[in-house]
Amino acid sequence: MAESTMFYNDGNGAAEHDESRHFIRRLAERLVATGKLQQSGLDRALRVAGETGEHLAGILNKLGLVSESDLAAAYAQELDLKLAGPKDFPGEPLFEDRLSHRFLQQARVVPVAEGPEGVVLAMADPLDRYAIDAVRMATGAPVEVRVATPTDIEAALNLLYSTDAEGAAGTVAGEP
Repeated sequence: MAESTMFYNDGNGAAEHDESRHFIRRLAERLVATGKLQQSGLDRALRVAGETGEHLAGILNKLGLVSESDLAAAYAQELDLKLAGPKDFPGEPLFEDRLSHRFLQQARVVPVAEGPEGVVLAMADPLDRYAIDAVRMATGAPVEVRVATPTDIEAALNLLYSTDAEGAAGTVAGEP
């Protein structure tokens, strides 16, 4: 499985953050160029991001300037990743003994397949290196990233863990 290493970090978190921020800016500019976002909307979102420190991609969606599906498609195109939709999600939780429901919700990720080459992980934010690394460490397998909308991730987690009463479980199953 091919894995993007675009945002791997050599220990300098600030450099990774800057690279991610510049990528999101380019992504937003692509959305403007393709007519999915108006320039005035981007300018507004950039002001909000500057004032709040929030992630630009999240602001674009929160303000209703870009749909989740357009944002997911732009991520997939820019990062050369595949999209994951409802039909791609598993019927039962994968790695339930190693990845807590709480972690999956907070990271907005769902493991959708496992095989000899590794784990296929649907993510709302494919730039989230922490989530990718946590899944890799917990499963002991390489991770192939797919892009999904936050709504699809949430719906899948609700279906997969509808009877889960995990409570205050940690990031990885079994952690405090």
